[in-house]
Amino acid sequence: MRFISVLSLLTLFLVKLFGQAPSPSPTPPPYLPQRYDEDWSYLQEESRRTEPLDRLKYLPLNDRGWYVSLGGEARWRYEYFSEFAFGTGPQDHNGYWLQRYLLHADWHLGKRVRVFTQLQSGIENGRNGGPRLTDDDRLEVHQAFVDLKFGDEKGSLVVRLGRHEMDLGAGRLISSGEGLNVKRSFDGARLIWQTRRWITNAQVDKLTQVKLGLFNDTPNPGLTYWGIGTTRLRPKHHAGESVFYIGLDRKRGLFDQGAGREIRHTLGFRSFGQYPRFDYNLDAFLQLGRFHALTNGKIRAWAFSSDSGYLLNH
Repeated sequence: MRFISVLSLLTLFLVKLFGQAPSPSPTPPPYLPQRYDEDWSYLQEESRRTEPLDRLKYLPLNDRGWYVSLGGEARWRYEYFSEFAFGTGPQDHNGYWLQRYLLHADWHLGKRVRVFTQLQSGIENGRNGGPRLTDDDRLEVHQAFVDLKFGDEKGSLVVRLGRHEMDLGAGRLISSGEGLNVKRSFDGARLIWQTRRWITNAQVDKLTQVKLGLFNDTPNPGLTYWGIGTTRLRPKHHAGESVFYIGLDRKRGLFDQGAGREIRHTLGFRSFGQYPRFDYNLDAFLQLGRFHALTNGKIRAWAFSSDSGYLLNH
């Protein structure tokens, strides 16, 4: 909780420095995988609050456009595997229940300061052998970050500090793990530079480590990510192309050949688009590095993947 206290003090100082009124969005946003990407400022006009829960999505804090938006989600899932892990280890013939709850508050304290906080609770019931590492995390601060925005709509720079979810492209290398019962988050700093057609991200992060208990998840000291990437957007077709670099330093990697430090450097390219009847996503990766437990521990790997769709009935 010390982290949250420091974050709150920093926020109060920055509000005094940067506080201004936001520009409202014209239409309701869709619900997004990263809830911090949603913009509910169009509800600043009271006449637009027509749904019963609209007043929770826009709670005014003063007459200068400051507001807080509340949201949450719950997911219940039953899982059963026949011959789990090809029959090795404990088997569960009745299956088990997974529950995940998320509750967030998105504080917009002027045009240039924003604070996002989110709690997560992941619960597993009835699994033979107990919960996996990604099944159970009873109550934790899943996200808590401050955004400082500089610039305007034509070109802006956002400095993000704190704990946050992150998806890289289609999420094949780095993602928040939507399919898991306990979603992933990262502790660190991120820079987001955006114009009408370009988005560039740079960050240094540590994966948040899940621990048993309440409010005790911490950054994993043995795993560090860093990287930079840029995307050229083609808004007409919700399309674009991206190039990026990701570095990874794991102090103790475990493989069949042994245990030791591993350092990986990944270069990637992505192309994506959405048309009325056709959508596509293409990813290509080249990975270089070294596994220090071996004398000849050079890492050389590559991958290409695609997921595309065609609408038969329009």
